[in-house]
Amino acid sequence: MEKIRVLLIDDDEVIREGMKDSIPWDELGFEVIGEADNGKSGIDIINNKEPDMVILDIKMPQMDGLEVSTWIRKNYPEIKIMLLSGYSDFEYARRAIREKVIEYALKPVYKPDFIDLLKNIKSKIIIEQDNKIQESIHIKINEKYKVDEKSDNKINEKRIIKECVSNMRQQYKTATLASIAEQSYLSPNYLSFLFKMETGQTFIDTLTQIKIDKAKELLKNKHYKIYEVAEELGYKDSRYFSHIFKKYTGISPKDF
Repeated sequence: MEKIRVLLIDDDEVIREGMKDSIPWDELGFEVIGEADNGKSGIDIINNKEPDMVILDIKMPQMDGLEVSTWIRKNYPEIKIMLLSGYSDFEYARRAIREKVIEYALKPVYKPDFIDLLKNIKSKIIIEQDNKIQESIHIKINEKYKVDEKSDNKINEKRIIKECVSNMRQQYKTATLASIAEQSYLSPNYLSFLFKMETGQTFIDTLTQIKIDKAKELLKNKHYKIYEVAEELGYKDSRYFSHIFKKYTGISPKDF
């Protein structure tokens, strides 16, 4: 995944510099894209750069961290927020929870603890991104195959396999599990599972059988040499093609 873009907002320059210099951001999968010493300046940077995450102090001039958090939630709800506070007041924590702050930490935050917080945030972001990807794939599949929520999943799966086989017949020379899966908005592993479940054959067996059927058509035309048939089917080695052909038909291409 791409690096998580972070904005630091704290009126204490020593703390900002300490965070920038002491934390192995790149190694952890983060990138500091800017810093600000007050809430209003931070908002300007957020509008210009739209970071993935903002780490900010609660007690700051002009706008405090909770006010900035409220603004972020209203205008950029996807941005993750980590609040740092020198106060153990319950009211701060309660308001932080209300603003859906992803992490709330008391100063001073020691380096190992801070790194653990970042790792935790990264894990949450990855889970959210995976969920969004799965939701997007689900929507695309439903649009592609015109499936409503009440339709039979079994019918949908058969429809997917039918279209995949159709694509394989058209693209037999270059088709791979990955390429056919991509066209159907599925992962290769899931498509492989679906083939076995719906047809009783593996994807490779199905593709090979399609190639063998095409080879039979070509071999009936005596103008084609065996190596030409092999090339047409995507086999670089004519001897390997002959081996596969005999395995599936019981006779060699030469004797067909």
